[in-house]
Amino acid sequence: MDSPSKMKTHSLPTNINNPFKAALVALALGASVALSSAGVILEDNFDDGIDGWYKGGTSGTLSSVNGALSWNPEAEGQTAVIAKQFDLTTLQVGETLRLTLEWTPQSNDSVVTRFGLLNLSNTITGDGWNASLPNGIGGTAEGYFTFFRDNVTTGNAARYKSGTVPVGSNLQEGVTLGENTTQFNFLADTTYTVVYDITLVSATEVETLLTVGSGDIIHLSVAGTTNGAVGADVVTSFNTVAIRLQAGTTSLIDNVKVEVVPEPAPAALLAALGCFTMVFRRRRSLV
Repeated sequence: MDSPSKMKTHSLPTNINNPFKAALVALALGASVALSSAGVILEDNFDDGIDGWYKGGTSGTLSSVNGALSWNPEAEGQTAVIAKQFDLTTLQVGETLRLTLEWTPQSNDSVVTRFGLLNLSNTITGDGWNASLPNGIGGTAEGYFTFFRDNVTTGNAARYKSGTVPVGSNLQEGVTLGENTTQFNFLADTTYTVVYDITLVSATEVETLLTVGSGDIIHLSVAGTTNGAVGADVVTSFNTVAIRLQAGTTSLIDNVKVEVVPEPAPAALLAALGCFTMVFRRRRSLV
């Protein structure tokens, strides 16, 4: 019986001086640079409860409901904030710290909702962390947050906030980085995807962007920048995700993720692509 014919295979030359291989190696190295700093820091789907999430005060109802976190603050101010901490993460220029979650308001009037990423100098160990001393954790808080309103035109805003706990961690007031009057009517029992990005544009500038949407539709977005905002400082390190709801309202939170997203087009990757393109054109011209 005749033996089956062998398929011809082609491999790259082992000589690194070969221009094709050099270009491919450069491309691979560039791609590795693009992916090396990416990573998930915190991921919580609440299937096993709400461990690590704590109320700023001692009032309100924070619980696990049908595999989601449910929060119903009873009072306004610092006690309306809940938070969970993660490993201290420092952004490099070009990187983005991204918070993604699913938000489901339980009534047709959620009033005001706030999401933030902060750096707390002290560790949260239980409920009441955002109270004034001696009951709270004390220390300092610094970072960014954005709030949006339900079905009103009085404005949504991105802000920078700093100060001692609980002043710096109450997700209220602060330096306005950007605002708009976009109006959208959020519906009860409807799940919306919230994405909150903090991007270190340069050593002297941070941009923030919060979007709220469903499916492929973005219903509302609020952008901010520290560039030109008097009193706004550049924060590069974060260890806390914070959420604040309106007193008397209830929302479900699910599938929380905090991750670092690398710069979209690193110089190394662009250089590698350019090298590969030039080599490819050179080889074609010799054919």
